[in-house]
Amino acid sequence: MNARALVRTRIRRRRARGMVYVETLIALPVVFYFTMVTMQLSDYFCGVILVKHAALAAARAAAVVGPDDPKYYGGQALNDLSGGARLAEVRKAAELALASKKQFQGAGFTLDVNAPAGHFDMVTVKVSIDYQCAIPFMSAVCGGGATRTIHGTGMFPYQSGT
Repeated sequence: MNARALVRTRIRRRRARGMVYVETLIALPVVFYFTMVTMQLSDYFCGVILVKHAALAAARAAAVVGPDDPKYYGGQALNDLSGGARLAEVRKAAELALASKKQFQGAGFTLDVNAPAGHFDMVTVKVSIDYQCAIPFMSAVCGGGATRTIHGTGMFPYQSGT
């Protein structure tokens, strides 16, 4: 091989190396972004499942607490889930379920209890909480914002004896 051919081969190799660097610089941010979005989505869907579980736990608590003896709730009327000690117990059940995700510990959430009219009607509880995105500016999950509200609904048959 002559000297000229050797020089051309070296130049081609350098150009190929330079192209690999450029391709890496183009592809790496795309791969990184999709990896982060995938991680954020999996965390978000775990939060969705947890909020639905908290709503079911609150509905189960409401079904048991509502018809319970008034002496355990400071004389609060039977089947009164609109406030007081009975609602506090229902809220505590949802809070304990939400506490299993570190992000939701101590976070404020809303609780809406739909008290049933009679025996074996369904208690419906709706729980809403704000999900904090880990990387808000990069997250397609939160639409570029910092939070997204997760809603969960739980239903359970009411256990009243009336």
